Amino acid sequence: VGVLEKAGQKPQILECCRLGMRRDGSVRPVKITLSSSSTVVEVLRNARMLRDAEDCRRIIICPDRTVEQRKAQKELVDQLKKMRTDNPGRRYRIRGDQVVPCEDVVP
Repeated sequence: VGVLEKAGQKPQILECCRLGMRRDGSVRPVKITLSSSSTVVEVLRNARMLRDAEDCRRIIICPDRTVEQRKAQKELVDQLKKMRTDNPGRRYRIRGDQVVPCEDVVP
């Protein structure tokens, strides 16, 4: 809960649980169910604020995705990594469902 406050949010949490099997030396993700979809959008929008908090830099907040969405996201991330490796002088990011150079990104 303190993590979400550092991201500029204090949402109403309906459910919170760890995912996966417990294993030594492994960190399991946490699934949080929030009270409304608008709250989810705000939390995701402000998630990058965690990078500024020293003790939260390794925390990643991402939306719940279906198997197909996870596969498509992985392909985009792989494409992004390849483009960054092939063109180290340029910056790229994922916008929507495509990889674009940072100069072409409209805020």
